[in-house]
Formats: sequence, C-alpha cells, structure tokens
Amino acid sequence: MMTLPSELWQMINSFIYAIYQANSIDELRCTTLEKLPELVVSDCSFFDMARVEKNQTRYFNPMSLTISQEKMAEYFDSFIYGDYVSWMFSLHQNSVVYCDSKIVTDEVREQSPLYNQWLKPMNLYYSCGINFVCENVPYGSLNLFNSRKRGDFTQQDLEILTVLEPHFTLKLTQLYPHGLPILSDQTAEEPMDKYHLTSREQELVRWLCTAADIEEIGQQLFISVHTVRKHAANIYRKTNCKNRNQLVALMAKERIT
Repeated sequence: MMTLPSELWQMINSFIYAIYQANSIDELRCTTLEKLPELVVSDCSFFDMARVEKNQTRYFNPMSLTISQEKMAEYFDSFIYGDYVSWMFSLHQNSVVYCDSKIVTDEVREQSPLYNQWLKPMNLYYSCGINFVCENVPYGSLNLFNSRKRGDFTQQDLEILTVLEPHFTLKLTQLYPHGLPILSDQTAEEPMDKYHLTSREQELVRWLCTAADIEEIGQQLFISVHTVRKHAANIYRKTNCKNRNQLVALMAKERIT
C-alpha cells in the first residue's frame, strides 16, 4: 500500500463525507461522477446498477456525464456480456477494485469486439473502476476510461479507489440491505416471456408500470424519447394492448394468476 500525500487525504475525506450524505443511489452516482475527477482524472466514466435476476447478475441503468446515451445503450445492448472485466466480476463475492491492464494483455484487448467496436471509436483504451458487491449481493459498478494519450491509470489512482471502495459499499448496503429491488415491486419476468419480449422491452415494461413519464424513462435508460415510444409500440403490439394503462393492468393480472 502506497502512502498518499496529506493534501490528497483532505480531498478524500471530503469525498467520503459526500458519499454518506447521499440520500439515494442516483444522488450517490451523480455526486461521484461530478466529484471523482478531482481525485482520479479520466477521459470518460459511467456508474451503473446491478441486481440478481434468475441467478445471474444483470447490470442496468448506467449514468454518465461524459458518454452519450446512444453509446451507453450500445454497450448495454451489445457488449456488456462480452466484456472481459464484467466476466471477471462474476467470480468475486465482495467488492473489488480493478485495472483492466492487470487482467488482460494488450493483445487480448485489441482482439476483443468490446475494444474494436466500442472503445476504439471513442478513442479509449484503458479502464479501471470498482465492482460493488457485498456477500454475493451485487449493487453496480463504477467504470473509468482513459485514452492511450492520457495513459494507463496509476498506482495512486487505484489506491484512491481502494480507499473509497468500503465507503461506497457500506453506503449502498445501507440504502438497499437486500440488494436493489426489481422495479414496480415484483414485475415478474416469467409472464412477460410468453409475449416474446426482448430483454430491453422487458426492462421498459418495468418502467412503464411505474409513475415515470416517457422523458424520465428515456433518461433512466439512456435512450431518446423517440426510442422509448418505438419500444413501447412494439410492446403494445406483442401484448395486444392499446395503451400504457392496458399494459399496466395486464402485468398486474399476470402477477396474480
């Protein structure tokens, strides 16, 4: 463990205070994305959420101040389950700080679809971050990215994240002692399966069964209002519903029967 400068510790302590002041996971994520660059400089970052569904960890609802909604949707639709870092996360029972250059070689990275189709077009190369897990209960992950020009993350960067990790994890477990809930109480996956909804459409159904308006749903899923309406139209067609109210009633009925 390296020794951090005293002036840096003052900034770290201020950041830790901000972690415990957050009243919700969204406030925690927003505060982190705004303030963390004062401690760990990066070109891009995002903070997603996670929970266990059907005995698998599912990452969702990414928040970013530096990556477009379209690029985040592209990652979660096409690359997350082929991400070598996400795969490694599944092996850990508790939170872990990672640096991808310590997990894979440059050769492996440069041959991966994740790098060639998602990172490289954004001029990104290196990544590091924290995967938040407490006793096998996942909460999400904080992911930072750097270009080749900026260079790999330093040992000091990783040390700062290591200091912050237990405070993040404790705050998340205080907010959600049993892990993140499924939206709209228990909107079941099984009843939706028979309608042949895609995973993205199933996620949207959960949001449509809440009080969130279309604009808020788009913001939470990092997609445009037009895309929300397009997915909703497909959902209504597949479920034979004329509108959102009928869909909500159908899902409520499916959960009872």
